[in-house]
Amino acid sequence: MKTIINTLLIAIAVLFSVNATAKTIQLPDGIKYVNSTDDFYCTEIDGLYCQAKNLFKYKGSRYVFIVEQGGAWCYDSPMSVLNLETWKAQRLEYNDKQLCSGNNKPFFKVVDGVPMVGILDTSEKPIVVAMDKLKI
Repeated sequence: MKTIINTLLIAIAVLFSVNATAKTIQLPDGIKYVNSTDDFYCTEIDGLYCQAKNLFKYKGSRYVFIVEQGGAWCYDSPMSVLNLETWKAQRLEYNDKQLCSGNNKPFFKVVDGVPMVGILDTSEKPIVVAMDKLKI
């Protein structure tokens, strides 16, 4: 199992350094959100429709942000956090703060000892448009 995870981590790291025409990386079947009943959209990391961003570690677990392609009516990409140890996902919810600029970046930080994940809109002055406790 560790070999599979390490192989996937290396593949994701390589994906960060190549363009969108790279080979796809298959994700395991059955990835579920812990905060939504929706299906986890990405079945593979292809660099176009599903991208991996900002690999980070917290308390012995490795995580990566998964960024889906934005929609036609709003350019903001749906984002999730994926735990690479348990294969559980957490959807990041924009709520009413979505600006539809398409210039969003996921982030991880610890606030008063609590791990937080969120989305920062960088179209003008950086503004947090989504933030929640890390639940996975």
